[in-house]
Amino acid sequence: MLTSKAFRNLRRVAPLAVLCILAACKSATPPEKLEEAQSLLQEGQTARAVLKLKEITREHSEDPSAITAHIMLAQYYAREANANKALEELEAITADGDFTNPEVVNAMDGIISIRRQIGDHEGALKAMDRIIEVLPESASQQKQLREVERAGILLAWGAEEETKRDEGLKALSSMMLESEDAYARGIAREELANHHRQAGNLEESNAVYASYIEAYPDESIRPRLEMAMGINEKQLGNDEAAEEIFRPAVEATLAEADNEPETAQKTAVLQEVAQMLQLYGDLEKSEEVRRQIMAENPVSRVAIDNQFLIANMWIVAGLQEKNEDYFDHGIMELERIAEDNTGTNIGETAQRAMENAKQVFEQAMNPPAEDDSETGDSTGEEAEGASAETASDTADTESE
Repeated sequence: MLTSKAFRNLRRVAPLAVLCILAACKSATPPEKLEEAQSLLQEGQTARAVLKLKEITREHSEDPSAITAHIMLAQYYAREANANKALEELEAITADGDFTNPEVVNAMDGIISIRRQIGDHEGALKAMDRIIEVLPESASQQKQLREVERAGILLAWGAEEETKRDEGLKALSSMMLESEDAYARGIAREELANHHRQAGNLEESNAVYASYIEAYPDESIRPRLEMAMGINEKQLGNDEAAEEIFRPAVEATLAEADNEPETAQKTAVLQEVAQMLQLYGDLEKSEEVRRQIMAENPVSRVAIDNQFLIANMWIVAGLQEKNEDYFDHGIMELERIAEDNTGTNIGETAQRAMENAKQVFEQAMNPPAEDDSETGDSTGEEAEGASAETASDTADTESE
């Protein structure tokens, strides 16, 4: 029997017990824990965030928040260059094989990417085959695009095993010529042509385009392929053959742009031509096309970006060829941008790009005597660096 003192003690304790029960009932939900982990990451408390994410995956493995937690942990381990732990987190998501869930598919793509990065081509191929196997027949195009990715894995593996490379090339060639889906055909074609181009086999790259044109002579993509072939011929030193195929293709594509009623689509076509002309080495014509784009899109982000691209093109050419006239042409364009946009982000961007370019050009034209050999090898890299900075700055500009 409770004494009066014990009863009084119990009465004091009872409210505390109720509070404890209520606290337990109000414990954080998985989404709340996930939000807490994200806040910890933003505050720079990475270790505590990782512990919180592990708690979610351990205690709430069936909750959708666990998938996000696994992905965040995988990203953390990837940043720490711990591929094995990153793979563990991603494989925990894909274990049930529910490929109707986009996050599961994304996790599998992450597995493929990591395994390719660490050179585990066999593991990457198995993961890709798993995705392809579960895709329904109704997802025909998606399945074919995955087959193209699979061939890409084989080509990478081919650096170690020639038979794998041949298998990848055969798969791409077959899809390029036989697929009923035009988009899938195009992706396979470019994967195949780019493989040969990157390997320095420009003749093989052109052979890919030629075989495609022969199979599909009436496709609208033909002039673009012929421009690419012309660029390859130019790089091979076959100037006459290059001109013969490149110029008519440019004119055909420009005519297509003229007949396009939608400004956005017309601009996209002109952008392609300008880029191809630059790659071909016809900088004046490339600038002419970019100025047409500016005229078609006045007082816009598109116009500003193309003005920066004109400046960037001439500056890089001047650096690569140590040509002062080219370089000055680009600087004058940046000066024009800065003057026309004084006091704005655009003007400041142009000014920074100009100062950086002048510094790099000065170093390229007047290298220290003791570093002659090194400077001669690095001029191209400096030009690319200047190009990258200008392009990066351009992406940050704002139209007024």
